[in-house]
Amino acid sequence: MAVKCPVCGDEFDTDEQLAAHDHEMPVPWENSGSGFECPECGAMFDGEEHLIEHQAAGHTGVAG
Repeated sequence: MAVKCPVCGDEFDTDEQLAAHDHEMPVPWENSGSGFECPECGAMFDGEEHLIEHQAAGHTGVAG
C-alpha cells in the first residue's frame, strides 16, 4: 500500500522510502525555533523526520 508524505504529498511504495525522502522545510516551520510542532494535534518533536513519521502514522505514538 502506498504511503503519502504529509508535508509535500509525494507517494512512496514503502515506509523506508518515505523515511529516506527529503524536501525543503515548510515555511511555517523555518521560524519555529527548536523543535517541531504537529499542526494538527500540537505534539512536539525534536526532529523534522520524527514529525513526518508521526503524521504518516496517523497521529499515533509518543512525541519525541
